[in-house]
Amino acid sequence: MGGTADTAISATKLLWDVVKDGMKVNEGTAVNVLPAGLSVRDIPDWQGPVTLSEFYSELSFLFESEIIDFTLAVSWLYNGTYIGNFHLTADGSVQILSSLNVSMETGDAYPDADGVFQLPYSIHLHAWNLTGGNKRTTIRAIARGDGGGMSLG
Repeated sequence: MGGTADTAISATKLLWDVVKDGMKVNEGTAVNVLPAGLSVRDIPDWQGPVTLSEFYSELSFLFESEIIDFTLAVSWLYNGTYIGNFHLTADGSVQILSSLNVSMETGDAYPDADGVFQLPYSIHLHAWNLTGGNKRTTIRAIARGDGGGMSLG
């Protein structure tokens, strides 16, 4: 099964908020890397989901206690070529006088030399605290249609 560079893939380049001011939003947003016009139900042999977790925390500058503690979990189905139901869930806590925004951005999917589609993504985090200022962090990685994934540092 394998895709090629000329396989028309439905749009995969998206940006959405997952956490806004410490509250969950848009948890149902998902991306599929499939041939244009097809749905996950049209493609056989799905496996997974595979889940990759990132842990994010911030300490108070003044009190050295944890003020933000979140687990970010990226999950997707795979069938050896394509990616289905790619999404991010976020769960955790934000203490008073602190806040966190999390957004997910996916890039254009493309096949590797073996026809396995890859979906680049970035998780953007913006944390701030009344006593500790602002901090922006971006996590970059790739999800693969064979269930693999890799961090881009």
